[in-house]
Order: sequence, then structure tokens, then C-alpha cells
Amino acid sequence: LRAATVLVVMGLTTPALAQEGSSEPGPDVVARADAAFHDAKRLLDEERIEEACAKFEASQSLAPGSGTLLNLGDCYERLGRTASAWATFRAAAALARSKNKAERAEEGVARAAALERRLSKVRIVVPDDVRGTPGLVVQRGDVEVDPTRFGAATPVDPGLVVVRADAPGYAGWSTTLTIPKTPGVVNVEVPALRLQTPEPAPAPAPAP
Repeated sequence: LRAATVLVVMGLTTPALAQEGSSEPGPDVVARADAAFHDAKRLLDEERIEEACAKFEASQSLAPGSGTLLNLGDCYERLGRTASAWATFRAAAALARSKNKAERAEEGVARAAALERRLSKVRIVVPDDVRGTPGLVVQRGDVEVDPTRFGAATPVDPGLVVVRADAPGYAGWSTTLTIPKTPGVVNVEVPALRLQTPEPAPAPAPAP
């Protein structure tokens, strides 16, 4: 399925998707991408799924292509990373459409649609009084949550997800969620942060 292409697709929820660039990869880079791709296929045949996904990611970062994304999405799905697979299939479809590769675009759309009903999601609720906390930053894992997404159900991979909230001058808050493999929405509400009390100044040293 892989075909090297110079168009780079914007990442959705997975870090494996490269950012848009303006220069074509050189022949040596394409050769390395092809080698990584074929290594990934071999690892898949050996049922070394996690290693195969890493190789597909490396190939995609070197020379992005819709075929590589389709394979990467399939690899994520085999690992049970349903949200990453869903996002990658959508990215593959978008990239394929931009390159007039209708068959690949249709496959990406179909694979993403098949995963829709299996997605696990997290809804982070931030009450209005908490939203007004100066400098508030809410994170889901390593990703900062855009305030426009507060209260929205967002697809995430099953497993452990850490949600934290921080603001200057306030004690941070965090919780660890267990996201099941079954479809559904896990809700979490960010509480009001506790204002930190300034530490008292040290007592002056006694005079000699």
C-alpha cells in the first residue's frame, strides 16, 4: 500500500503524523522510509505489533504517504489503540483525497467509520467558576485541552489517562482515569483549585 509522497498531513490525535512541510524528501530519506516500511511489514508478519507500529511511524515521519497511514492505522487497531487508529484512518483519507487516490480515500473513510462505534471517550467538565481561574491549564496526558473542548466527549485510547489542572498561585489537581476497551464515555469534573498560601518569610537572624 505504501507510496512515497511529498504532501505531509496535519496530525489529528496521534504524534506519528507529521506536520506540513515545504520541501520534498531526498532520495536517501525516501530510501530510509521504504526500509522502515518494509521492516514494519516483516515485524507484523512476526506478530511484533508494537515494534511494527514504531517502524510505520518512522517511515511516515520521513516520507509521508496515505498508504503508510493506512498501514499505521491498522497497526494501531491491532494494538487496541482505537482512537489513534480512528484518527490515522481519517488522516489517510484526507491525504488520499488531496492526491486524487480515491480507492485509498474510500478505505480510510470506511475503516474510520467501522471504528466509530468502538471508541472510548473522555468528557472533561470544567464548571464556570473554575474556568474563571486566572491562567488555568487543563491537560489530558501530555495534551493541553482547548477550552472550546471542555465538556465535549473526545476519543482516547483505552488504558490509563491522567487529567490535571494547574494555574499560577494555585495548588495543582490531578486524577487518573481507567479508560475501558468497551465503547462509552468516562466523565471527569475539574474541581475548584485551592489557592496556595504564601510561605511565611524566614525570621531574621538574631543580632550577634
